[in-house]
Amino acid sequence: MNESQITTVRPLPQSPSYYYECYGPIIEDLFEKYGNLFQNVESLHTEVKNLKEHVNSLSDNNAKLNEHVNSLSDNNAKLNEHVNSLSDNNAKLNEEVTKLKEEVSSLTIRNAKKDEQFEQFRTDVNTFVSSYDKK
Repeated sequence: MNESQITTVRPLPQSPSYYYECYGPIIEDLFEKYGNLFQNVESLHTEVKNLKEHVNSLSDNNAKLNEHVNSLSDNNAKLNEHVNSLSDNNAKLNEEVTKLKEEVSSLTIRNAKKDEQFEQFRTDVNTFVSSYDKK
């Protein structure tokens, strides 16, 4: 190897105290300036982890709520069927009530005619008894 091929001369390894003396103030300065950034990054990493756990918890709760909503929807459908059935029964009962009212009206008219006939019969009987007593 000739001198033109040598581009870098590496120093022999030095003791740690040599490096600290040379680079220690620079490293301390960097830690002073950027040390909080490392703490902030770690804090943010922890916060992201906690948020992911919270999102998973919310997702689980959302799934449970969806199940509950589906259950309520099923119950609502059953109640609607029951209400429709009651409505049909009510309509049938209203028809029956109307028929019964018509029948009561008819019976009332017939009863009134019977009362008239009875009164006429009573009058006839009284007239007969009265005419018989005179004889």
